[in-house]
Amino acid sequence: MTISLEFEECIKDSPKFRDLVHQSEVDVVDLESQIDRMVKHCSVMVDSGKVYNNACKGFIGSVNDVGYASTDDAFVQGTLKRFTSTMSELSSFHTMLFDQAQRSVRTQLNNFLREEVKPTKDLKKTFDKVSDDYLSSLNKHAAANKLKPNEVEDTNSVLTSSRNCFRSVAMDYVYQINMLHKKKKFQSVDKILSYMHALFTFFHQGYDLLKDLEPYMKSVSGQLEEMCKRHEESRKSMIVEQERHQSMTGDSGMYMTCVNNAIVIEGHLFKRASNAFKTWNRRWFTIKDNKLFYQKKKDDLTVVVDDIRLCTVRLTEETERRFCFEVVLPGKSFLLQAESDDARTAWIKAIQSSIGAAFKDTMEETNSQQIMSLPVNKILTPVSTAASLSRTSSSSSSNSNLSNETTLNKKETKSGENTNPTSFLEEGANNVMSKIYQVPGNKTCADCGKAEPRWASISLGITLCIECSGCHRSLGVHISKVRSLTLDQWEPEVVKVMLKLGNSRVNEIYTANATSDDQIKPGSSNDSRLAFIQAKYVDRKFAMPLPKALGPQPAYHGATGRRLTRWTVSKRKRTRPSPNRSPNRPRSPKPAVQIHIEPVDGGGGDAVSSQGEDETDDRDDIIVFGHSVASDGKEYEETEICKLENLHPDLLLYRATEAANLPVMLLAKCNKAKVNWMNDADEGKTALMQAAIVGSVPACEFMLANGAKIETFDWKKRTALHYAALHNHTSVACQLLKRRMDLNAVDEDGKSALDIAVDEANADIVTLIRLKKMSDEMKEDNSSTSQTDALVTDVFRDFSQRTFPNLHSPDPSDANQKFNILGATLLTPETRQTTSTDDPASSAGSVSSEKKTLHLMSDEEPNVESTV
Repeated sequence: MTISLEFEECIKDSPKFRDLVHQSEVDVVDLESQIDRMVKHCSVMVDSGKVYNNACKGFIGSVNDVGYASTDDAFVQGTLKRFTSTMSELSSFHTMLFDQAQRSVRTQLNNFLREEVKPTKDLKKTFDKVSDDYLSSLNKHAAANKLKPNEVEDTNSVLTSSRNCFRSVAMDYVYQINMLHKKKKFQSVDKILSYMHALFTFFHQGYDLLKDLEPYMKSVSGQLEEMCKRHEESRKSMIVEQERHQSMTGDSGMYMTCVNNAIVIEGHLFKRASNAFKTWNRRWFTIKDNKLFYQKKKDDLTVVVDDIRLCTVRLTEETERRFCFEVVLPGKSFLLQAESDDARTAWIKAIQSSIGAAFKDTMEETNSQQIMSLPVNKILTPVSTAASLSRTSSSSSSNSNLSNETTLNKKETKSGENTNPTSFLEEGANNVMSKIYQVPGNKTCADCGKAEPRWASISLGITLCIECSGCHRSLGVHISKVRSLTLDQWEPEVVKVMLKLGNSRVNEIYTANATSDDQIKPGSSNDSRLAFIQAKYVDRKFAMPLPKALGPQPAYHGATGRRLTRWTVSKRKRTRPSPNRSPNRPRSPKPAVQIHIEPVDGGGGDAVSSQGEDETDDRDDIIVFGHSVASDGKEYEETEICKLENLHPDLLLYRATEAANLPVMLLAKCNKAKVNWMNDADEGKTALMQAAIVGSVPACEFMLANGAKIETFDWKKRTALHYAALHNHTSVACQLLKRRMDLNAVDEDGKSALDIAVDEANADIVTLIRLKKMSDEMKEDNSSTSQTDALVTDVFRDFSQRTFPNLHSPDPSDANQKFNILGATLLTPETRQTTSTDDPASSAGSVSSEKKTLHLMSDEEPNVESTV
């Protein structure tokens, strides 16, 4: 309860005033005690916090030591490094919190005690002294003798002086007490409020930091679950193996395995030395890689038989020792002794089996070389061109072999001859993994070639093994976004991007200049794996470069002109598939991106040709991106023809997006194209806006997955959503609305995307935008319910499924196309005229001028018939 002292009572100096003053003094003492106790506890809290913070730093340091010690495990090292970095930032937040507590609570309250409470207590002492003097003056004045005028006059004078002094000091004291009681109302609250602001900042910063870490934590949790499963499986297998070994009644000293139908054996044998004393030494013998060698220490290998095909083995009884046998080589022999008769028999059989297997491998290699020497049209398995990567060739061969084995297993199962269960590659034909595996090269890891990859990078369109996926995560989501093929849910548009790209297509671009020595294998170390992946995707060390302007003599084979001056972008017209074509009929390999010579019709009535001048001298050559225009007999649309000096990755990405050609888009990105580049020649539009204009959902998803900003404005202040609404592309609008964006943004005409959709009378886009706005507004008002969120999600999912209604039955043309960057059909003016003779319009007029064109062939339409 706050006590208020009145100045009137102070002048009266009534008993009420004295009682109120006493109560106020008690309150001041209590206030000082309480604040002093608060300051002490705050000091203890700050000091304890600093001790805790130091302990946290020590813990972080020990965790870092564990990470640095795990040099052979990139997952443990990378994960602990990321976590300790986050914990260090949290520790710095704690330090700032404790400093704020010290400044806002302890220091400020100490100042309040020193500047407000202490002066009040000092003034109390002055008030008590003046009060005593005033009381003494009153007593003397009352006791003065009236018969002594001088004495009466003196006491009156002292009394007046004492009364004035008392009243002055008393009013000062009353004012000080009143001010102190008023200040105590907000001083404590103000200081604690400052501390609460510090707490709010601390927890907000911590929440933001951990929120950014949440996706990585979920990813680590998924990996840990898989590791736990593998650990449990390993533990069970080790228990079984332990029990099996414990149940063995004896040990023959030999250990056998079977590799390619050849028995490979290893174990201890006694070998007789070739010295004069004929001593016997115990050594560890091994048969491996058609060689017989022994060792005493791990790295001390001695090869006894360099080529096992040159030796033979036989029993011998020439020595007094038991269980001996002889290995005979041209010009020499040596004796070996086993630990038992069974071990000797096993060694002899193993050597004989290895000799037979070595001869069998030699015969198969000879037959293979004979097959490779046959003409190309005699070989059943497709062979890639000389410019293709060795990895692409090996991946294609392994995929073909796997496909043949799968077909054979299915046939054997039907006939009842083989009852073994199929591998997981053949299970669940309708799931995402089986669809993605149909894309060339996707049955093996895009980086190391390991079979049956279970992870994928949706921003690159490739499948990965678990080891390579960990390396991709360490690159960051701006380079590679990793998802699980089995654990994560896949949107239809993301699956479509995966079907448009694939390992074979991506490796043609990212490893165009890689040699066999640069490649990694499934058994490569984590350090070499990470170094290769960084060189491949971050440094782009092996990437295919863009062609540059050539000199007077073009360097490309097939060029007939003398100048390389222009390039253009073409997109194949949509056609309907043949009704007689079986959906399961295999399709011929068709490259997605190629660089080759392509003649472009310059129109009838060429003035130069009509004058009879040398055609070759005045023709322009044009480089073609995409497979040959005339080789497949399809119709194409041409876009703007550009000068070659304007060819750069940003413009290539822009034109490839206009053609909806994902492989060429990836080629531009691989050459460091900026995904948010604005084309000054086209009103500042971006590639994402071009994807919205042409209505390509895969191209749009590819751009978004690779960091395209959804709220970028062009010169007309329009976003990609504006163009999706303007061109009535509902599927693209649905795709964009799944992201967070400002739906109220207006263009220079003051129209939002919703206004444009209303003007275009597109009910679907209007519905989607209004649903999105309703959902966002309800979330801002905290009135959103699970039923509302589920409704909006279901609507957007329905539109996505309507965009790709046949995604559960993947298009065979996407799954069976084989892609090569180089080596397309090279057309001369004669072959061009031959291919166009069926069109009366094209045969009219004079010979067209040659141009070498940068031609981007779109694979947007999956149902185009291809020749076999």
